[in-house]
Amino acid sequence: MKKSKLIIITLIAVLLLQAVLPVTASAASITAASAFEYRVTKAEAASAPGNIQVELYCKTDPQAKITTFGATLVIDTDYVDLISKKGEVLTDSYKQEVLQLGKTIPLTASKIGSDEETFSSVKGLSLASYNASSKDMYLFLCGMSIGGISMSGNTQVVTMYLNTKKDGVLPAGSIRLMNESEYGTACPSKAVFVNTISTTTDLGDGVSKMSLDVDASLMEEAPVTTEPSTEATTQEQPTSAQEPESTEQPTEAETEEMTTKPVEEMTEPEIEKEIEQKISIHDDIVIPEEKQQIAAVKAYNAAVEKAKKVLEDKDATKEEKAEALEELREAEQALKEEIPEVATQIEAAEKELQNASKRTKWVFIAAGSAAVVAAGIIIVLIIRKKKKTN
Repeated sequence: MKKSKLIIITLIAVLLLQAVLPVTASAASITAASAFEYRVTKAEAASAPGNIQVELYCKTDPQAKITTFGATLVIDTDYVDLISKKGEVLTDSYKQEVLQLGKTIPLTASKIGSDEETFSSVKGLSLASYNASSKDMYLFLCGMSIGGISMSGNTQVVTMYLNTKKDGVLPAGSIRLMNESEYGTACPSKAVFVNTISTTTDLGDGVSKMSLDVDASLMEEAPVTTEPSTEATTQEQPTSAQEPESTEQPTEAETEEMTTKPVEEMTEPEIEKEIEQKISIHDDIVIPEEKQQIAAVKAYNAAVEKAKKVLEDKDATKEEKAEALEELREAEQALKEEIPEVATQIEAAEKELQNASKRTKWVFIAAGSAAVVAAGIIIVLIIRKKKKTN
């Protein structure tokens, strides 16, 4: 157990080492622009160690430098096995709370772009976590690049191989995506996340667009295919019999919380946070060109600009910030009433912000952990050096 805890601390620290670098606190831009896709197909090559090939793809802002990424696939161990590079079954060896996938598992980082860059430490950072009750194993495939890698289009980032126990055929739900509700509950390890992404300028968070495509030739029944969500839900895919469907959709009360609390009852940090959220929503929505000159749009844009200036003004009082928020709320509501399609975009963005706020903000913890681990590594090296000298 001590070894497992050390693995968790070390991996989280290494994974988020860039959190000690000067980056911005908001990751709304990169998370909104990103999506993960798992593709599961038959491994046709005779040299493949298993009969299932798993590929993880990432689509993101092509201008961004991605420093870390990760997404979790769930396998039902009654039907799917972990294997070694030689094709040996290793499932029982990984039935623990958390374990590195390590060098033995056929897991490789893809070569990206003309420079053939790869994310490092994929074997060390990727984790397995096993639920003995459901017999589900959570595979968090993860990589890191300190300098960051730019990706154009839907880019393959990792490949690994698995093996089916029943002649290469799978029942529906035996391979699926992790649900947000499973974090810290069904998934034993809190070092395994539904997904995450960071850049050299954004600390990062989980993205809401995640999909799974299982080749029809692998299925006993209908193929498991999930299209990327257009709203702020984490994912929608068939779940196994052991796990209920995710109930992570925010309730009506939660969705309204961001906009219905009277401004006069809010603290100054709460006011600032809501202004920042509404500005980020403004930057993400698309207003039809033919409607950009109507009064409601102009008033909304003006309210956003005023709110930005108030936030940037270090001498702005709480009253001035409250006034800016009130005007922004009113302008946003008027816009939603005037243009229904924009109202849909705003509501989806609000749900995404609600979901994001629920996720564990592990990036801030990791900065301190990284320093501790770095100090530990130095101490170990010194001890080893002394032993060699003696």
